[in-house]
Amino acid sequence: MHFLLWWQKWIITISIRFKQKLEVALATIVALKEEIRVLKARKNSNNSSIPPSTDIKRVSRSLREKSDKKSGGQFDHKGKTLEFKSLPDIIEEKED
Repeated sequence: MHFLLWWQKWIITISIRFKQKLEVALATIVALKEEIRVLKARKNSNNSSIPPSTDIKRVSRSLREKSDKKSGGQFDHKGKTLEFKSLPDIIEEKED
């Protein structure tokens, strides 16, 4: 009988210590999850390999003011394009 009483006290003591250690471990896990959340929130396309489209707030770096004109060339202006030559004047060899 005396042994059973001692055994029960020992089991209770061990379970209390285990519960305390478990509470500390769970608090540590919660703190680390919060730290990970904060660190992930700091990532953007400038300091990681994620694409700019995933940035929360994109900042326009352009100092130009918005214009009413359409972008591109002047209306009714015929552009010029270099034409392809079938036989070039000079052939240059590139060394590796």
